[in-house]
Amino acid sequence: MSGKVPCEIVTWYLLPAIRREMSSIMVNEYEMQQKDAAKLLGVTNAAVSQYISRKRGNVNFDGIVREEFKKIRREYHKRNPSRKRNLQAM
Repeated sequence: MSGKVPCEIVTWYLLPAIRREMSSIMVNEYEMQQKDAAKLLGVTNAAVSQYISRKRGNVNFDGIVREEFKKIRREYHKRNPSRKRNLQAM
């Protein structure tokens, strides 16, 4: 990653890794169809498929970051319980 400016690092590495985590959560935990997850994330169905199969977003988050994702999800759903039901209904 040397020689890259911070915005390139975020665009090429961090955002795809976050999308990979979110795709996995939507499809595996909420049992959404890939096309619905793609629509919510603003990416193609093929991109979601590649995120889930780990062909994109190859930055691995450590346990601390993964726990923070879980905390954010729990807090969001605590504040927005109807949103969770809507996601599960999709």
